[in-house]
Amino acid sequence: MNPTELNKILNQGEGTRVEFKVSQGGIPLSFYDSVCSFLNREGGVILLGVKDDGTVVGLDGQNIMGLKQDIVTALNNPEVLNPTFPLAVEEVELSIGTLLYVHVPISSLVHKHRNIIYDRENDSDLRVTDEKRIADLYARKREIFTENRIFPNLRIDDLDASLFDKVRSRLALASI
Repeated sequence: MNPTELNKILNQGEGTRVEFKVSQGGIPLSFYDSVCSFLNREGGVILLGVKDDGTVVGLDGQNIMGLKQDIVTALNNPEVLNPTFPLAVEEVELSIGTLLYVHVPISSLVHKHRNIIYDRENDSDLRVTDEKRIADLYARKREIFTENRIFPNLRIDDLDASLFDKVRSRLALASI
């Protein structure tokens, strides 16, 4: 995260893909609502150490490593986020203090925080309890992601055979 990217996010303000959390005194539970809603919608960015209006307050005086560990541990706990989704937490050092930057990609799965589905609308994380809206969420994901879709007319000849060796070598590297 470079200063230009950070300023762009701060100037853009909160919205469908950006959330600010002051986080003085630890990670707020609403952080996980936002992670869940971003995973379920279009992805997004969460900055910890920033007020809702974009004013940077930093996280100095707090145990930054402890905050990062708390986030990583919680995101790998199915009682907090289900299905779990590990995310990287990046430190951003500024003259005013340290921020934590979390990039949340869109997920192919529907996620729940503490057994509640959240979706993002404008700058809000909304509880989704209406069955139609839950069905719409699953349908939206099916339109975007194809990993669970069956293509009955696809044949092996339709695939680029040269890519199989590339994929095999990348998988071999990943297992090291």
